[in-house]
Amino acid sequence: MTNANKHYVFVYGSLKEGFSNNRVLTSPWFGRGPATISEKYGQGITMRQDFTMVHMGGFPGVVNGGGTQAIWGEVWSVSDFKLEWLDQMERVPTMYNRIEVEVVLDDGELVKAFMYVLSDTLARNVTGRKEPEVGDKDNRIELLDIDGVTVANWMPSYWERERK
Repeated sequence: MTNANKHYVFVYGSLKEGFSNNRVLTSPWFGRGPATISEKYGQGITMRQDFTMVHMGGFPGVVNGGGTQAIWGEVWSVSDFKLEWLDQMERVPTMYNRIEVEVVLDDGELVKAFMYVLSDTLARNVTGRKEPEVGDKDNRIELLDIDGVTVANWMPSYWERERK
């Protein structure tokens, strides 16, 4: 959290800039309630390296623990209202759970942020799927080797790339 009524949220999929759900963060009128605009604070990777990013169709999911990946994404500063709206959109606790993680930003700053990971039920259902290897692209998941750390990145779809 930054200060009263502001929170950092780490996004790694359709909420990132250039992706289909980013409007949830950038539009002041998205949802019901007070008009709030979220601000992008930075981008970076999770300190934890025990995640697994999986392809859920048109969006990614991250399994919390038991994996070998750090996750690349963006950190956004959001209001209490926007955080509640994100919880509803991510269907907490049915589809996702919100956890707190540490993220190292590109400039080296370490921040604590909320991150949405697959619920235990969904995580059990996706366990055992074939994971891509470093350098491969499994449809939209790209695994990178950054200083010996495997980092998962969700790639834009053809439609999202062409839309820019």
